[in-house]
Amino acid sequence: MSWVLVILSLLFQACASTPSPPLDRATSINVLNQSKERYQKCLSNNQKESSLCSIEKEIYETNLNTHQASFGIEKPQIQSPRNFNHVLNWKTTWGKISTGFTGRTVFGRYPDYAGILKGSIEDDGALVGYWFQITSRHRCGYSLDDTYYWGTFRFDNFTRGEFYGKWAYCDETPGLGGIWDGKRIPPEKEK
Repeated sequence: MSWVLVILSLLFQACASTPSPPLDRATSINVLNQSKERYQKCLSNNQKESSLCSIEKEIYETNLNTHQASFGIEKPQIQSPRNFNHVLNWKTTWGKISTGFTGRTVFGRYPDYAGILKGSIEDDGALVGYWFQITSRHRCGYSLDDTYYWGTFRFDNFTRGEFYGKWAYCDETPGLGGIWDGKRIPPEKEK
């Protein structure tokens, strides 16, 4: 009987030490989207401060970093405007966003799938517009700004330095995708 345990132990060690094969691009995107969805679901259930959300965020960020390390960060086809001024940086639910202004028009970038924001500031101080990515969990039925991966967003209180945001896929009403909150990073803390 003891020789059976020895053989099982050796088999277990062999299996445990065998590295798993590298993920292909499609599988990596699928894993990344699943972890993003779990993190978003946690946030949507108003559990922002729970340790569960912290764990889901860490898993999502690890998967994002692994994907970018394996496949690189692709450059979106959407280009920044040249007259980009009043640059502000934000810490948000989905990582850092850098925004620039030209009057009431706002253009931004975020690292998640090389994302781009385009919007305008409304009279009540909300930023309303569209996000664009090189890929996402949901492919829209038609392209906008040369991508099929886009959606809507609304950031209430944007002009006050801490916004309460919501987003959606494609042309759905913001909020159907989840929340997207953020707080301005003071310039002295950016260094």
